[in-house]
Amino acid sequence: MIEKMHMQIKQDMKSNTVFDSSLKVSKDGYSFDVDSHKWKLNKDVTISFMPDILAIQPKLLEGFRNSLSIYAQELSALYTLNIYSRFQRMIRDTQSTSIDEYTLLNWNAILDDEHKYYLGSLRAFFFSWHEYGFFGVTNEMVNVLEKLTIPGGPKGVAVANRCSYSGAFTDNEYTAINLELIRLFKEGSICLPTYAYVNTVQATAYRPENIRQLKAVDLIIKKPSCKGVESYTLNLPKAKVRGGTLEFSSIQL
Repeated sequence: MIEKMHMQIKQDMKSNTVFDSSLKVSKDGYSFDVDSHKWKLNKDVTISFMPDILAIQPKLLEGFRNSLSIYAQELSALYTLNIYSRFQRMIRDTQSTSIDEYTLLNWNAILDDEHKYYLGSLRAFFFSWHEYGFFGVTNEMVNVLEKLTIPGGPKGVAVANRCSYSGAFTDNEYTAINLELIRLFKEGSICLPTYAYVNTVQATAYRPENIRQLKAVDLIIKKPSCKGVESYTLNLPKAKVRGGTLEFSSIQL
């Protein structure tokens, strides 16, 4: 009798336990409900699903939510918000409740030259959406996007305007990064190659492909001067050089 009661209790507990598959965690560690109209992805970024987005076809909305949630989990909150904003702009401009290849072509025709890159911002997201397998992005849409020539966005605007989100780091931010990097290295949380790589990127602002070509011989150590201080020079390869010849630029460390 007691065993039967235990079995019944276990069955009741199992039936009452529901796994909420709609609950996800953003890259910054914030929980959000995929089906909610508001996603708080970090302390500064919240995505609010507006009426025009909520009015699209239910299956399309579900596919958009699921695809965007993967971006929220794997990429920055601000980038995810940017993708949402571009998608919303497309829906508003075309006044569509569904999307297909004609929607893309129509929107591309509507956008002026200054904002053509909006579609380019969405292109990679649509490719990912299609690969995820959620409803919404068809093979025909992918084919159209692959053939379209879309100009890139304006370069250097965030830096020139000192944008606090996408612009250059401030002096205080550089200091904070350096202190945290040193702490992690001392604690053994990061290895020497990682420590050296981040320091090199920060000191030179060179592209990753340039830094990957560095060899041990590119670090030149000069003998101590009369003051007894060694000097260091780093020869950095230039990856984008026409003609195939490898050139270097030297910096003092």
